[in-house]
Amino acid sequence: MNKIFQILLLSFLFISCDDDYQDVKVYYKDGEIKAEGVLYKGYEHGPWIRYYKNGKKESEGDFYYGTQVGDWYWYYDNGQLKESSHFEQNDAHGLSKRFYKNGKPKYIDYWAFDVREGTAHSWHMNGKKNYIGLFYHGLRDSVWVWYYDNGQIEDSVYFDKGDEQGLGVSYYKNGSKKAYGQWNLGYKYGLWRYFNESGILIKKGYFNEYGYRHGEWLTKDSLGHNDSVFIYKYGFVDTVYQAEVDTVNIDSIDIQPFELKGDDSEDTEELPYSEHQG
Repeated sequence: MNKIFQILLLSFLFISCDDDYQDVKVYYKDGEIKAEGVLYKGYEHGPWIRYYKNGKKESEGDFYYGTQVGDWYWYYDNGQLKESSHFEQNDAHGLSKRFYKNGKPKYIDYWAFDVREGTAHSWHMNGKKNYIGLFYHGLRDSVWVWYYDNGQIEDSVYFDKGDEQGLGVSYYKNGSKKAYGQWNLGYKYGLWRYFNESGILIKKGYFNEYGYRHGEWLTKDSLGHNDSVFIYKYGFVDTVYQAEVDTVNIDSIDIQPFELKGDDSEDTEELPYSEHQG
C-alpha cells in the first residue's frame, strides 16, 4: 500500500512540475507571431524571442524568474543588429554595443550593475568619432571631447566626478573657436568669450560662482565693432547702454583643445566589432 502511495505521489509531483512550465506564443491581430518563450510559475523564464510584424526578430535573450540575464540582442526591422548587452539580475553589466541601421557602430559602453563605468565611445553615422570620455560610478570624469561629423572638435572640457572643472573650449564646424572660459564645480565661472564663425569676438562677460551672468557683458556686431553693454545682477539684466569702447579690457590667449591621452583611433575600423559579444 505504501509503495502504491509513493508511486501516486511521485506521479502527482511530476504532473505539478510540468504544469509549472508553459510554452507561450503571442500573436499580432493579423495572426503573425509576436513573441514566444516559456513561463515558469507565472514568470518569464528561459529564452524569449520577440518579433516585428514582418517576421524579423526584434529581440532575444534569457530570463530568470522574470529578470533579464546573460547576453541580450535587439535588432532593427531589417534584421541588422541594433544593440547587444549583457545583464546580471536585470542590470546591464559588462560590455554594451549599439549600432546604426546601416550596421556601423554607434556606441560602446561598459556597465557595472546598471551604472556606466570606464571608457565610453560614440561615432557618427559616417564612422567619424562623436565623443570619447570616461565614466566613474556613472558620472563623467576626466577629459571629455566631442566631435562634429567631419572630425573637427566641437567641445572639450574636463570633468571631476560629474562636474565641469577648469578650462572649457568649444568650436564651430569650420574649426574656429566658438567660446572658451572657465568652469567651476559644474558652473561657468569668471570671464567667458564668444566668437562668430569668422573668428570675430562678438560677446564677453562674467559669470558668478553660481553660474549666473553678473557684471558687464560687452556685445559686438558681426564686424566686431562695439555695440552695447549689458549689466547683469545674478542672471538678470539691470542696465543696458551703448558702448563706444571695449569696457572689458583683457588680452586674448591662444587656447589648445583637450585630447584624451592614449586614444589615437580615428575611424571605427581600428576597434574590433562583432555582431555578438564573445
